[in-house]
Amino acid sequence: MKLIVVSSAYDIENEIGLIELMFRKGMDKFHLRKPNYTTKDYETFLDRLHPKFRKHIIIHSRHNMAFRYKLKGINLGRNHKRTKLKTFWKVFKMKLINKKLIVTSEFDSLTQFNASRYPYDYVMLSPVYDSISKKGKRSKFNHSRLKKAFKTKKNYEVYAGGGITASRIAHCQELGFDGVVVMGSIWESEDPIASFEECLNVCNKLASDGKVE
Repeated sequence: MKLIVVSSAYDIENEIGLIELMFRKGMDKFHLRKPNYTTKDYETFLDRLHPKFRKHIIIHSRHNMAFRYKLKGINLGRNHKRTKLKTFWKVFKMKLINKKLIVTSEFDSLTQFNASRYPYDYVMLSPVYDSISKKGKRSKFNHSRLKKAFKTKKNYEVYAGGGITASRIAHCQELGFDGVVVMGSIWESEDPIASFEECLNVCNKLASDGKVE
């Protein structure tokens, strides 16, 4: 199992320090999503982050910053996909500039997932469980249908998001997910690093022998 961490939507005390420590402890992909950030806010955030870690970041908006800061990739959200032709033409041109740039997205229903035709590098389905960070946002996914869907359509890696805790990661693997996306269980924890390490250890254990003791 693989692990992705998504930033808190809001600023966290010592956030840059926590993120850099997670990278040092083995975090491979970090999704930068700050809905209220301006371009200047993103610049300030990325300028503060050590350059060696930027190559692991997937940014959710201000996509052109992926070139300036040499980021790993971009994520296409709901608003981007509403203007399909414009967005995918833009992505096509970006891929011409950097063939290694990865493109990801997320879906909140199996209908959206099954209808997708774009060759993403990976996608996220959320919320698989009731959300931790977004109070009142309940899962709409039927777990048995998820398992069945992955047997018939899985053209890229699929990650489970929404309500993910260390204790649920093994179940996500049973459903057929390739990895998990964590946010609330990290940033709403009293000890974000300990929560991150717990999730990473479970993922590494499942990846090595397929079970958690």
